[in-house]
Amino acid sequence: MTGSSQLASVHAFVDELWRAGVRHVCISPGSRSTPLTVSFAEHGGYQLHILLDERSGGYFALGLSRRLQEPVALVCTSGTAAGNYHPAVMEASRSHVPLVVLTADRPPELQEVGANQTIRQSGMFGVHVRFSLDMPVPSPDAALVAHAAATAWRVVAAATFAAGGPVHVNWPFREPLLPAPSVHRSHRVAGGLRSLAVPQLEPPAEVLERMAEDLRTAHCPLLVCGPQVKETVARVVVELSARLHVPLLADPLSQIRTLDLRTDEADHVVDAYDWVADADLAAVAPADCVIRFGDTVTSKGLGQYLQALPESVQWVVTPDPQWPDPGRSGTDVCVADPEAVSRALMDRLSASPPVGGPEWSAWWQSVQASAADAACEAEGQRTLSFEGALWHAVLGAIPHGANLFVGNSMPVRDLDGFLRSGRHPGLRVYANRGVSGIDGIVSCAAGTAAADGAPTVLVLGDVSFFHDTTGLLAAAGTAAPLVVVVSHNGGGGIFRGLSQADRAETFHLFETPHDLDFRHTAEWVGASFAEPATLDALAEAVEDGLGQAGLTVIQVRTSSQLSTDIRRRIRRAAKAALPPRRTDADAAEGGAR
Repeated sequence: MTGSSQLASVHAFVDELWRAGVRHVCISPGSRSTPLTVSFAEHGGYQLHILLDERSGGYFALGLSRRLQEPVALVCTSGTAAGNYHPAVMEASRSHVPLVVLTADRPPELQEVGANQTIRQSGMFGVHVRFSLDMPVPSPDAALVAHAAATAWRVVAAATFAAGGPVHVNWPFREPLLPAPSVHRSHRVAGGLRSLAVPQLEPPAEVLERMAEDLRTAHCPLLVCGPQVKETVARVVVELSARLHVPLLADPLSQIRTLDLRTDEADHVVDAYDWVADADLAAVAPADCVIRFGDTVTSKGLGQYLQALPESVQWVVTPDPQWPDPGRSGTDVCVADPEAVSRALMDRLSASPPVGGPEWSAWWQSVQASAADAACEAEGQRTLSFEGALWHAVLGAIPHGANLFVGNSMPVRDLDGFLRSGRHPGLRVYANRGVSGIDGIVSCAAGTAAADGAPTVLVLGDVSFFHDTTGLLAAAGTAAPLVVVVSHNGGGGIFRGLSQADRAETFHLFETPHDLDFRHTAEWVGASFAEPATLDALAEAVEDGLGQAGLTVIQVRTSSQLSTDIRRRIRRAAKAALPPRRTDADAAEGGAR
């Protein structure tokens, strides 16, 4: 029996994955995974990405899959190699990214007997995957080959249905691992499908009518869109807002702020809310009906505001049955396609929009203007030492159609405060906000850049950069321009704005101060390096990096204490400038007098 026929089930699985729509495979080399690696290579149709480190490889695949919005396969050997995928799998689960995780394993007779590089891999990713299966040891048995072919379609269906997410297939292999060159594999085998239709979740008519009625009778309606990656969703939510004349609070990761907006659309988008939003805002702006799209909002203050609206009807619209509502402020949940819901609401309400008058929308636009002015005019906010000032230079240097990846901790929060709508059309904005880890960010940005070859900029903190130095190998291997801007404040600067800063004697345990210089790290992987001394020089360095292929690392020395102080000044100024609300009833009474 030839090695090729012995591995017929592996070939059938790989062939059917292709037919089911998988095109990219991220491989971390290992011995036990040889049958999978060789089968993918011999297929000839896959684009293979070779990642030395599984932890980095998992995040690379995450960035690749999210940008492409299609499933991406991962292949690794057994033992700790498989365990290193776990952080990326957790993020993919919460961010609804369809990863097909293929781990090689020892056969059953080597389990639980002390065999080398052998752990209990069955179900190892637990609740973080949508589907998990242990395959039988490969054999040429026709029933097993059909099972493998059918499994390929099942894992793609599980990864892409509704909200989507990662799946896990564990493949045990016996030696010899290196198959003979495979025979012609273009024929379809039993178990394979001709096609697979994964439907979008249509909202029930009776649910839509209740949601429409809640909006129709609302005096202070709001739309909120949290993080999500589909431009089509962003566009239809903006259209819903403009059509109904309802204010739309748009997260920096909603893809709404970077749309090319018409004037009537831009007039309803609010993006500077983070400077004023908190629980106290509910008394000033008591929204009585909120329709929420996307995942959990980036702004902590906006979350507090929504939670402080106990009398409000709040609809959570999501394709995920594990709906995002950490503040438990949702009153109704609609598990459905957000595009379908938005279009259905427009159909039902275009002739009878919400009764709330123009004062409500006008007040939110006044809030938008005053808060944006406070962010622009605060003393010191144009100095390079201010972390938020990086965004003035970076956003001004990024071209149309580029990718922007933003790190967690302070970078994404500063982006929330300084990314204004309509000024950067065509920019695609990504971040790992599923579980909000600071690890794997460089690798994820590298995967994003590799997806379409578009110029890509990553902005992250120094501790996050240090966490993923092995990801620089993947980043340096990208042909697309990839610029990594490191906001270097010498440690975990976010803690200066949190309660831990109140205990000076233990603060060092949180800030983790260091004086690392990343010039040598960049040189280690052959990347270009710059350390600008002014904002203009930073913008020029970003433009230069985007003008050449490969990796550029830009180190910017910032001050966490100064940055904390400036953010507080902006917040105080924005709240002091909050316009008073004059309700439509007040206006009517004034007119009568």
